[in-house]
Amino acid sequence: MAALDGEQVAKAVKALQAYVKKNRNDAELFVNENENIMLNVTVWKIPNKEQTIKINLPHGIRSESYEVCLFTKDEPNVTADQTKRFYIKLLSKHGIKNITQVIPYKTLKTEYKPYEAKRRLLSSFNLFLADDRIRRLLPSHLGKHFYTSKNTTIVAHTGMKPQEAVENVTAAVRVIAQKLPMQWKNVKVLHLKTPASVALPIYASGMQNLQDLQQSFPESLNKQHKAKKQKKTKVVKSKILSTAVKRVLVKTVEKKSKKSKPSIAKKLSTEEEIPQLVPIEEQPVTKKAKLQFLPN
Repeated sequence: MAALDGEQVAKAVKALQAYVKKNRNDAELFVNENENIMLNVTVWKIPNKEQTIKINLPHGIRSESYEVCLFTKDEPNVTADQTKRFYIKLLSKHGIKNITQVIPYKTLKTEYKPYEAKRRLLSSFNLFLADDRIRRLLPSHLGKHFYTSKNTTIVAHTGMKPQEAVENVTAAVRVIAQKLPMQWKNVKVLHLKTPASVALPIYASGMQNLQDLQQSFPESLNKQHKAKKQKKTKVVKSKILSTAVKRVLVKTVEKKSKKSKPSIAKKLSTEEEIPQLVPIEEQPVTKKAKLQFLPN
């Protein structure tokens, strides 16, 4: 973090503010409207898994012109309009006045089902908030594009004091450097920009960081590569073995079936002979009589 130059960050912020002020006109922007300042992070090594980093900023990034939409849970046994009025009254009671529109879940499902309606909704607000009780239900109704379109790192806006914007950028970079895989050495370039401006560099890493990364992680990378290769080999071998086992089983079954035929015939012949055996107790009575009346 010592490599981040605060003066360079301040110059970039002032340059973006001057750019927005110069290009502002009645046809494009309102007089009091400000533009977001975004932080772009380029890394040397892309992480294997997608990571979401939460950043607490010292100064708020929502200007007075921010349009905020709130998705709420449906209240039981009332209509969507009654639910909307209930939450507007609740927000006002707690002194929350920066919510532009309240949309109950039932209204979202019915009025914003078509794609065009979702697109207009997305472009109408700068920020979307959701009741935690329905948060997991929203992706299926809003769609993935609704989330990716707003997936930018906003650290300030052009209406802030330059020093406040610099403090926000510094705080964001500090958190990113701590939580990013391989940490600060993995940061290659940092830029600041507005939606319509070019990206202004505020930090550029030297090649020494890349060399340090390559020296620190070659063994782990080689182990991962070998593990993947061994896993692939095992899968191929298991397929070959399974095929060979199947062939052996088929041949064994065929041999057993051929050998089993005579035994079955023999068994059947044996079963046919069983009824011909007569128990001693069931000998004919006449024979017994002859045995009893033999002459002396």
